[in-house]
Amino acid sequence: APGALTGILGFQVTSEEQDAYLLSHREQVAGPMWALRLALASGGITVNLGGGFHHALADRGQGFCVFNDVAVALADRRAAGLTAPVLVIDLDLHDGDGTRQIFASDSSVHTFSIHNRHLASPEAIASTSIALGDGVEDATYLGTLRRALPAVLEEVRPRVAVYLAGC
Repeated sequence: APGALTGILGFQVTSEEQDAYLLSHREQVAGPMWALRLALASGGITVNLGGGFHHALADRGQGFCVFNDVAVALADRRAAGLTAPVLVIDLDLHDGDGTRQIFASDSSVHTFSIHNRHLASPEAIASTSIALGDGVEDATYLGTLRRALPAVLEEVRPRVAVYLAGC
């Protein structure tokens, strides 16, 4: 819809710019999708330097995120038969709220997010959502990560881990 991107991106988008923004976001969604396909096919590690649109919800974009690229990549692999446990590790300043909400009722996808504050309800069947507040130093952040993540890895035992590295 005309003007819909303005609310998502937080700035005025002209009708001439709208198609370019949508194309850019669609192309960035393809990166995690292909990275996940390659990782599963090779049994190894892949890296994608774009994306990280963790605020987008299933039915709408928000917070500069038009589409949730991790959710699209996982849906693509689920459609291809992936049933194994998945861990989404989101270590961005901001809450991985969109990803958590998309998978809130899916016990096979555990979302792990350390951030400054919750942007939405942290409730989900399989989620660890840690809000540290503002002004956190490296030692506190890394200490929290070292304490919390190993227990989640032990509990979930994921076949697939998707890591959003400060997107």
